[in-house]
Formats: sequence, C-alpha cells, structure tokens
Amino acid sequence: MFNASIYGLCVMFCFFVLGCGCYQRNHFLQEKVKPFNYFGVVEVKFFDTFDRMTPKVKFHDGSIIYIRAYEMFDDLRPGDTIIKKAGSLKHILKRKGETKIFYPKCNGKEIK
Repeated sequence: MFNASIYGLCVMFCFFVLGCGCYQRNHFLQEKVKPFNYFGVVEVKFFDTFDRMTPKVKFHDGSIIYIRAYEMFDDLRPGDTIIKKAGSLKHILKRKGETKIFYPKCNGKEIK
C-alpha cells in the first residue's frame, strides 16, 4: 500500500515537471524570441561551447543568432536563407527552389 502511494506521487510529480517545462519554454519563446526579426544567408552553423552548447548560426553579414527551432538547425546548410519575422515563431528556411517552415517544439508539439 505504501509503495502504491509513493508511485502515485512520483507519477504526479513527473507530469507536473513536464508540464512546467513546456510552460516555461513557451513563456521564454514568447518573451525572448517572438519579438525579433531576422533574415540572412547562412555562412556556418555551430554549437556555442561557451553558451551551454546552444545551436547558433552565423550569417554572411557577420551577425550570429540562436536557433530555437532545433529541427531546422539539423537541416541547415551553408548558403540557406533563414527568415523569421517579428511577432511570429515561424522560421522559414529557403534553399534553391525549396521552402520549409519550422516552429520551436516542446514534447513534440509545435509552439506557435
């Protein structure tokens, strides 16, 4: 009986932690990513070892941005164009004759 109640508490705790994680990520994206606009041609993609291995991209103009749509980061190649408009979390990846749209995700669900 005692083990069942501990198990129940552990399950509830896990659901609480997972729920808070997506809530916090959503809040962060709304506050820190959504307001910004960027457009550029990818020169190089890299993981910033000085910033907790954060996925970043350097554009040809020298600017460096964080990539919060992680699936897009995996698909990026030098020469690709990235567009993200202020007020949106939609990331547009353009490559010769091809356009892909990515959104940040949490637990497999797109955050828009």
